[in-house]
Amino acid sequence: MFYSRIKPQDLAQRIDPEYHNPELLAMKKQVQRAFPSSSFRVECQRMNSGPFGSALLASDYVAEDNGVMFVRPQDCKDLIVNADNDNVFISHADNQRLKSSRFGAGAIIITKIGNGIGDMAVVPESILDCNISGNAMGAVLKKHDPYCAIAFLRGKFGQAEVKRGLSGGPKPKIDMDSIGDIVFPLIGDLAQKYIGDK
Repeated sequence: MFYSRIKPQDLAQRIDPEYHNPELLAMKKQVQRAFPSSSFRVECQRMNSGPFGSALLASDYVAEDNGVMFVRPQDCKDLIVNADNDNVFISHADNQRLKSSRFGAGAIIITKIGNGIGDMAVVPESILDCNISGNAMGAVLKKHDPYCAIAFLRGKFGQAEVKRGLSGGPKPKIDMDSIGDIVFPLIGDLAQKYIGDK
């Protein structure tokens, strides 16, 4: 059990307990002390959520030969999007219609609702074009190695930030603003490549 004093100017942000959890805040400050840092939002070229459920139904799925991979939360359990997971596919027409949720190799897909909330995976080079579920969001970094970024985001300090961003009580979720606010360490290119290659 813990308590935190909240400054009046912070009340407009969040007043749920995990957001102000001293242990999680200490981890954020530790990252900020150890590295020059930014926020995930600032370091992204774009961030978009998947389509609302009614925009695409399971009955719209097509055979692999006729479509584009549709990335679901269960495809993001590992650090790299699993392309051998009884994947489903949508038509090229639906993929074009749902342009804002189209992503390609190097994008990071993040589960925002459900059992795997906070799971994140990189779209591998073998997937040139895909679309994402409404239970996920995708992000394209401006200049950072996505594999290095995912190592941080899926690690202890990145997941502490995810935990701070959860809301919704018994059925938690995380929104794009909370993902965008995640503290993001700025690491040199050589170190990024080394970490990303691992």
